[in-house]
Amino acid sequence: MQPIIDRREAALALKFTLSLPITTILPSGEDRLFPMILDVMRTLGPLTPKDRNAMKHLVSTLAPINTAF
Repeated sequence: MQPIIDRREAALALKFTLSLPITTILPSGEDRLFPMILDVMRTLGPLTPKDRNAMKHLVSTLAPINTAF
């Protein structure tokens, strides 16, 4: 699995994740992406219906990580 390097995709992923009943998220292990994530977090708003639809489309283009289940 590759990290998200696109700013818009990162924002969608963070909005979606933070809209769930979670207590923590883990940042990318790649140091070069950490400043982008901090910048995205500063401007992040709530997940909108438009964001949710964009996330659904994005996810539909990805290959599953594990198809054994």
